[in-house]
Amino acid sequence: MAKFCLRIGTNIIVFLAAAYLFPGMLFVNSIQIGIIAGFFLAIINTIIKPIVSFFSFPITFMTLGLFLVVINAGLLELSATWVNNFMHGEFIAINGFGSALVLGLIFSTANLLVQNYFQRRG
Repeated sequence: MAKFCLRIGTNIIVFLAAAYLFPGMLFVNSIQIGIIAGFFLAIINTIIKPIVSFFSFPITFMTLGLFLVVINAGLLELSATWVNNFMHGEFIAINGFGSALVLGLIFSTANLLVQNYFQRRG
């Protein structure tokens, strides 16, 4: 449970920071929407990502793991779509799939660094 809460917190911070640092790539309407988006992304990464990774294992193996970047980008787009549908409006916008790829790398790196830091501490 603590790992899931840590993932939610990391996603919230990265959503808000990426929206501030890269306004041409990611638009988040408000801090509340960033919190909801971080929660949705954590749920998607916990439930859907293992299933997608399992079924895409052959192509991930053939590309030496680079297809995981595409999976992360797709799941990031999915979380933005879910937030917009949940809130009934356009509150998060990702400017194309290329931006989603870069943002997926940023989210993955941030989650990896935070998870490793807390695993070593405790």
